[in-house]
Amino acid sequence: MTRRATALIVAVALAVVGAPRFAGADDVSVTSTTASSNEAAAPSEGRTSGPTLVSQTIWVRNGEAVQIQIRLPQATDLASSTLSVALHSVVRSRDQFQATLSDADFGSIVAQSVQPVADLAPDSSGAVTVTIGPEQLGSFATQAQGGVYPVSVKLTEAELTSGFTTYIVRVPDGSGLSTFDVAWAQAITAETEVADDGTERVTDAGLRSLRILLAGLDEQAVAVTWVIDAHTLDVLADDPNAADVIDDLRVLVRRGQVVQRGYADVQPEALLDAGVPDDLGLQLDTGADAIEASLGVATSADLWVDDGDVGTPGAEALLDQGITKVVLPESSYEPIQRSITLASPFSLEVGDRRVRAASADADLDARFTDDADALDATQLLAELAVLFFDRPGQARGTVLVPASTWAPTAAFVDTLATGLASSPVLRSRTVTDVLDLPAERSGSTDLVRSTVDDGTRSGAPIDGDAVREARDGLAQLVSVTGDPTASSSGERLVLASEGRGLTDAQRRAGLAVVDVRVRSITSSVRVDQGSYRLTARDGVIPISITNATGQPLTVTVELQSDQLAFEGAESATPGRYRTQVDLIGAQTSLPVAVSVRAPGAFLTFPLEVSVHSSDDRVELDRQVITVHSTAISGVGVGLSVMAVTFLLLWWGREWRRARRRRHETSVAT
Repeated sequence: MTRRATALIVAVALAVVGAPRFAGADDVSVTSTTASSNEAAAPSEGRTSGPTLVSQTIWVRNGEAVQIQIRLPQATDLASSTLSVALHSVVRSRDQFQATLSDADFGSIVAQSVQPVADLAPDSSGAVTVTIGPEQLGSFATQAQGGVYPVSVKLTEAELTSGFTTYIVRVPDGSGLSTFDVAWAQAITAETEVADDGTERVTDAGLRSLRILLAGLDEQAVAVTWVIDAHTLDVLADDPNAADVIDDLRVLVRRGQVVQRGYADVQPEALLDAGVPDDLGLQLDTGADAIEASLGVATSADLWVDDGDVGTPGAEALLDQGITKVVLPESSYEPIQRSITLASPFSLEVGDRRVRAASADADLDARFTDDADALDATQLLAELAVLFFDRPGQARGTVLVPASTWAPTAAFVDTLATGLASSPVLRSRTVTDVLDLPAERSGSTDLVRSTVDDGTRSGAPIDGDAVREARDGLAQLVSVTGDPTASSSGERLVLASEGRGLTDAQRRAGLAVVDVRVRSITSSVRVDQGSYRLTARDGVIPISITNATGQPLTVTVELQSDQLAFEGAESATPGRYRTQVDLIGAQTSLPVAVSVRAPGAFLTFPLEVSVHSSDDRVELDRQVITVHSTAISGVGVGLSVMAVTFLLLWWGREWRRARRRRHETSVAT
């Protein structure tokens, strides 16, 4: 049984047991309250000491009843507590609506009930249901033109009073009503962390928020415009624990529209500040490719939706990338004076170009807080209805743009999505649908606005030099591997380091991962050191090369020595040898045939060996090997033989002379 079905059953049961009696405004007096305006408007976390809204009827036609389910504090003394629910007169402007939230400036009472809490029979969770029948609504039911009505809920226990303000909307009578278009532009992004195994993952809190959001929107036919952080999407796709999030997104994105703010949710002016303006186009192209690969949908390439300020330089950069429609915070535009809320598209003038634009309403977007609950969602729906009643006969609309960092609650998402899907006066649309509405007029022409000179930035500045250095490393990686796609994952890390809101440490950490990946290749090829002995003029020197990259590489090996001549050398330069070598396994031996150019007994000389990428852009290693030569040339051998022969002849001659002298001496004696 769903949560909504359970709530409905509880509401009906309590209504049968004893619905509170509502009186007309003339029959009862107004019960005083000590609740401050902040208590009335604060979200659920700040209302733990008072009653909270569980659910309610918000859209009411003539002849229909209203039900409001309220949860009481656990420590409520049922015997001494009373609950007051008062329906106030219609709100006729947005300023008046804000006043009912900020200072409890309510109008006259249309109907009111003050009843002991014990008579309302709270359930086990402390929830009670108040039902207002159509016959009890007094002048509310006769308002054929409809309107937004505040409802103040007050719990009084002893001398303490607490409560909140909610709203119900009287739907205008008649058929074929015009509607107010509402586009919900929802960012899909989350904080990531590096796990123990070195992989990047979305945090548990981030996954929880995404699941809450998707679950709430999955139950209602709401045309969401998804503003997707493609980097977050890539991280989710690589995490088996997040498979359900990707699966749900694949379904939901087909119900609305998909846009992106680059691969890593970038700020255009931050890229300009860093001196990497071309990265905006690279961000957009990479983001679109990543989204299509993961979700199977194309992005709206002409649309930019931002929850942060964009100034004129950033707007110009966006237009250069083919953006023709933008939705920016009101603070991004030069201010204008309007009698009512601007809720229509207009022309944005950027230099000599004009594009379609809309303004994200700061007051509406401020309701998307991390602790927002059912009451906050109901107040948001009611404020949207106020905009409808500003000009109920015109085609108008607005765009809701929650902050990218928003962490939703289930109560808020469920209530807002249900309210939008069921509203007779609000219509859920995509951002493009809202931008296609008739433009706001200024006299006889469309309203034209301009951006402020410069937008704000969040997070640490982007280090353009570090980005360029990382890209140079990736170019080296491609040069070494010979694979044009070898740098693709590293390039995405570079783009991710340019995302908004990152600290300087986070940016450096992302680029450091790129550096580690590059070095894992470029520093993993080395020439094994050693020494070699040549015992003849001609010989072979085996050059040993280690490849610890774990992948085959093609490299250029170069040997240089003034003492050697190399057979089969590709270079005409004496004493130099170059060749390409395929490093297939972990160890490769390159036998090089050589001749000693200046032989002599016991010569020792250096042999320089260097290994480069096949295109010579990157030097992978350089070592000096010692060569010992004991080779003697043919001329040397001949001279040695002649010397030995001469010595032998000289020795033989001297031996014969000495023998003759000894013989002559012996005869003489």
